[in-house]
Amino acid sequence: MGIQILSAMYGPASSQTSPPNVGVDVTTACQNIVNTGNDDIYILPSTFGIQDPDPNVVKTFGVLYTYNNTTQTRFGVDFQTVDLGS
Repeated sequence: MGIQILSAMYGPASSQTSPPNVGVDVTTACQNIVNTGNDDIYILPSTFGIQDPDPNVVKTFGVLYTYNNTTQTRFGVDFQTVDLGS
């Protein structure tokens, strides 16, 4: 696919949790997904091989990556699919 994940984070959409949870680095998990030839990432803790960092709170996902020699970003929330190849 030629996708290189530079950084990917998954965590609560707001800091209204107590204590605030800043998120989880899922860069390696995302690179492993694209290394299989899949350019779609379904946003859920199980996709990243982690436990839910903040149960019952909507989480966001952000990824910074290169594709076709350009740096790109994508964002989403739980239960969405982010397409890195488009």
